[in-house]
Amino acid sequence: VRFNQPGSYSIRHIYTVAGCRDTAYLTVTVLGSFPLNLGPDTTVCNSAGLQLIASTIPGLTYKWNTGSTSSSLQVTETGTYTVTVTVPGGCVAQDAVNVRVLSQKDVDLGPDDIVCENASTRLKASMSTQSVPLTWSTGETGTFIDVTSPGTYIAELIAEDCYFTDT
Repeated sequence: VRFNQPGSYSIRHIYTVAGCRDTAYLTVTVLGSFPLNLGPDTTVCNSAGLQLIASTIPGLTYKWNTGSTSSSLQVTETGTYTVTVTVPGGCVAQDAVNVRVLSQKDVDLGPDDIVCENASTRLKASMSTQSVPLTWSTGETGTFIDVTSPGTYIAELIAEDCYFTDT
């Protein structure tokens, strides 16, 4: 027997074994699915991070890959966040979202540098990742540049609504 709709169903099975007839009864409850959507992968640019909400339906249990068992999770670090939600009766749903949290530290170039004549140095942001390249005052883009001339160099990190810079 297959039940395609949520609800409670009474089943009666009449059977005969060795000339004896008997009846068995069972109630089957089919739980409906529930929407679980943490949203699209996202980038945020504030120290408060992002609040992920798995559900507001009462009676569910939650297990995040961080170990939290709350229905919501405050995210302040870059990573992939997964939640498993279990409804009474044992049905399980799972969703994941990639969150990138950017800040000024992602474009920090460190202290000023002194380079000997005819030498070069590499300017690189301390935390910048390949997925968010910097835009340099030289017109180059990437996570670093090699410079051979004295001057002031500016790195900009622009992603989503985030804008950070360092010189």
